[in-house]
Amino acid sequence: MRGTLLFVSLLSLPACRAEPSELPTQERVREVDALDGETPPPLYQFMYDSAFLPEVQVAEQRARILVWLRWVELQEYQLQMLLKLHGRSATLRQRLETSQQRIVQRHEPQLAPHYDRIFELLSSGAPLDDPRLGLVAEQLAEARVQQLRDDELLAIRMQSVRALLDEEQELLRTLSPDQEARFPDMVFALRRQLDMAGTSGDFRAMVGSLYSVGDPTLLLRGDFEATREHLDISGLWVDDAKAELSGPVLHQARRELLLYLLLQEPVLPEAIEAALQVRASTPDAAASALPAPVGTPSAPGGVDNVRPPPGAQPLPPDQE
Repeated sequence: MRGTLLFVSLLSLPACRAEPSELPTQERVREVDALDGETPPPLYQFMYDSAFLPEVQVAEQRARILVWLRWVELQEYQLQMLLKLHGRSATLRQRLETSQQRIVQRHEPQLAPHYDRIFELLSSGAPLDDPRLGLVAEQLAEARVQQLRDDELLAIRMQSVRALLDEEQELLRTLSPDQEARFPDMVFALRRQLDMAGTSGDFRAMVGSLYSVGDPTLLLRGDFEATREHLDISGLWVDDAKAELSGPVLHQARRELLLYLLLQEPVLPEAIEAALQVRASTPDAAASALPAPVGTPSAPGGVDNVRPPPGAQPLPPDQE
């Protein structure tokens, strides 16, 4: 009996009580809960928003494009080339609209009599399987108006696209390997046109794989995996992203297509002008600027690709 009482008294001692230890995950959850609401989300998460008001859309897009221009670090001559490409894109688009209007005016008036006939028959009580309606269908098929119109429209559209893609090559050839690696991050500035959810087919065709299991915000570039932050679709905002720019880059054709979409943005010139002002007002940027290749507008020799012969003395500024 005495042994039993001694055993019970030993169990009741405070030093012998086993308190359950807290799991590490529980401690981590408390830390996250304490931080939740205190740390504001990164700015870039707000910049993926798509506004409804046109004036706000302009402000958003102008800021996004400038972010990308600053990130890719285009030189002054490259920014000038991009500005020139935007003007060329506007010219081609205007010509395309004029040509399309001509094609439509040439073909579509021929359709009106057929549709008037359909309306007339149905208004008079003719059933939908009336043979006279079948005759109208045969006449439309024989005329091939719609097919001829669509074929001509497709042909001139492809011609316009190819012309701009060809002219893009001059700029794309000037990109350094580092710029090439950052160039596809343009998808950040193309939020309205390329969206992983809204236009997933276009996104896959232009950019590549868009979904990783469990993480739909991950943008994969071949087998190149860089550090990604939450919602940082293009990887622009990672602190050490520049140090990790290695590995495969997007195929040349995809860079062409992304650049084509960027050239359709009306606010691109404003963003380029702002980037040029930054380069002009930043001594470090001006000092580190690379020389423009021969043949570019700001290169020695200008667009005619003419350099002084070896040994020739340059003219004084007042005699040039």
